[in-house]
Amino acid sequence: MITAKAEAVMTIEEFSLPRVPAADFATIMNDEVHVWCFKLCEEPLLIQSAFSALSEDERARATRFRSPSLQAAFILSRGILRRLLARFCDCTPSNVIFAYGQQGKPFLADRACPVRFNMSHSGGIAAYALNVSHEIGVDIEQHRPLPDMDQIAARFFSPLEYRELMGVAELEREVAFFDCWVRKEAYIKALGGGLSIPLDSFQVTLGPRRSPALVEVRNNGTEAREWSIQEFSPAPGYSGAVAFRNRCTVRVHAIQRADEIFPSAESL
Repeated sequence: MITAKAEAVMTIEEFSLPRVPAADFATIMNDEVHVWCFKLCEEPLLIQSAFSALSEDERARATRFRSPSLQAAFILSRGILRRLLARFCDCTPSNVIFAYGQQGKPFLADRACPVRFNMSHSGGIAAYALNVSHEIGVDIEQHRPLPDMDQIAARFFSPLEYRELMGVAELEREVAFFDCWVRKEAYIKALGGGLSIPLDSFQVTLGPRRSPALVEVRNNGTEAREWSIQEFSPAPGYSGAVAFRNRCTVRVHAIQRADEIFPSAESL
């Protein structure tokens, strides 16, 4: 996730993505990846309710944020994640227990629940990818001017990605940059390797009208063929990508109000 933030954020009511009925919410087939998108509304009652479901370590992490907006985004995004997973694990949100990989990627401690998941948030929107058969990664970024975009690309993109980016028309380059970034982040997050995997050690497609794909992984001639990357946009002015092994059908859902998905809950 790139840390610079833009101030303008679209509201969830302005989205045009299809919504999933509540009755179908807890069903994911083996060959499916589901992506849910939420607007992180900074409403005190929602934040309070989400905070009450967090674990002690999550609450401690929340108190370390100096920015009220970043603190609210963390609380809400984790609270939503717990609410989502609780529906699949048949438990309350506060009883969802996370374990963590060597590089910090969370997974469900209860191995009886097969759900794999990943989340990302940017510019006041959160995206959650869930799957029951493969490791998965998701990343979203709000488009905004980055004065040092070319330097970031030169440092973190592969040499070929950088050359391709510089060949994109200037008016389209910002979108191409974020499209490339989220594809790379989604792949790394699916692997769970974190900062141990250099961003320039593999190559993805970028640029207008190029389908998302993992093109090449350094020192691994077969890896790229084993992975799929699919793009989505949670709202106008955003790039999003989800990465997973093998082939799956990806269903993207925009949820307008929590009570439409959780009719028995007064809030998140």
